[in-house]
Amino acid sequence: MKHAATDWRCGGVQSREPSSGSGATFDSCRNGQNSGDGERWSLLDSKLSYAHGALVSLRGKGTRIEGNDLHHGGQLGIHNPGDGSVVRANEVSFNNTEHFCIRASTDYCQVFPTDGDENFNPSPLTESGGMKIAGGRGNILVTENNFHHNYGNGIWCDVNCHDMVFSNNRSHHNARRGIFFEISYRADIHSNIVYENGWKTPEGSDGAGIEIGTSDAAEVYDNVVAWNADGIVARCTSDRDNASCENNFIHDNTILQGDDDAAAGWPALALSFSGQSSYFAAASNNRGVGNDYYYDHAEEDGHARFSWSTTKYSSLTPFNATPGEEGGRYLTRTQKNTVTANNGILANPEPH
Repeated sequence: MKHAATDWRCGGVQSREPSSGSGATFDSCRNGQNSGDGERWSLLDSKLSYAHGALVSLRGKGTRIEGNDLHHGGQLGIHNPGDGSVVRANEVSFNNTEHFCIRASTDYCQVFPTDGDENFNPSPLTESGGMKIAGGRGNILVTENNFHHNYGNGIWCDVNCHDMVFSNNRSHHNARRGIFFEISYRADIHSNIVYENGWKTPEGSDGAGIEIGTSDAAEVYDNVVAWNADGIVARCTSDRDNASCENNFIHDNTILQGDDDAAAGWPALALSFSGQSSYFAAASNNRGVGNDYYYDHAEEDGHARFSWSTTKYSSLTPFNATPGEEGGRYLTRTQKNTVTANNGILANPEPH
């Protein structure tokens, strides 16, 4: 199915009756408060493309989205599956063809308030890319998918998502982050291959391979994170939606990073913990253990690779002495080549 003329945040395949109003009204298929969704929908083995908004918006409980080819959606590939859903073995690629905004300073983009309310969040940044889940969704399994070349985040979960599992996915060549867990709690993010993300928005942490943003109890482990604008980022920027930014654990990942030249305008950090001061208190229990790192050249003063709180580190030894890392080590070039070959990743970063 191609070319569904959907509103933004509405799906070419959708589990809700759309309103007859215009896209500017909050009371449309975008509004979860004023109309119900069908539950236990399944979308299997389908090819959907070129819808104006999302390709798929199955918002009810117990949704299955499996084995589909979802490409060139105007805004998103997948929009907001409900509690207890499974998103498995899909290819989700080249979405956000309409250029819904992914950064504030872009030359051209479609501007809509992110949360559908004209009086809230005037930023031009709008949900877009591969998949966006938001608004208290829980117990969702996202596994064995290939999210790539989406103009936005690859996988994005926002505002009170909880008890999520993101495992065994490939997320690569997305314009922003590969995986983004934001203002949420309890996530198990493991065994993913995440590479070449974030190069349209490398500033700050917007180009991270994996970011845990203002969230609690996310465990990030056994991932291969390679050649992204930043590696893995854990940060806490506010107390919005009651996130206390505690108990985040980043361990046993392999992080391959390219140029770490701070003069380029961003430090290309392999692992970064940043944010408000309470995030770094011992009681907050945010930490990293046993991550492996690779850079193609020797450490050099002034070229930051890691961060804990407000301090950036050019060397792994002092970073290992912070709660952000314990027992981290560098890989040799031979070990790096084995990692890339075994995971179907180019041995060196692409030019940017």
